[in-house]
Amino acid sequence: MSISEASKQSGLSPAMITRAAKASQFVADKPRGNRGGWVIDQPSFALWLVRRVASTGNTMAQAEALNKIFRMANEARRGSSCEARITQP
Repeated sequence: MSISEASKQSGLSPAMITRAAKASQFVADKPRGNRGGWVIDQPSFALWLVRRVASTGNTMAQAEALNKIFRMANEARRGSSCEARITQP
């Protein structure tokens, strides 16, 4: 997942996600160095987002955000397991 995809899914600004990635708050890597963009691990990002939302005091927004994040994490988990099955000999 890229920074822009994470931004669209989470509703956070790309700058905020980039700062969190640089601070190693979730698993992210720049495989091509400064020539390429960030690659974010979806389950790690979803967990970070859950923790971030849970630390706020807005319970209605928390419930909506948590539902969205859990759906996103489940989709990521299903995608990773499919990829793992395809790549296995």
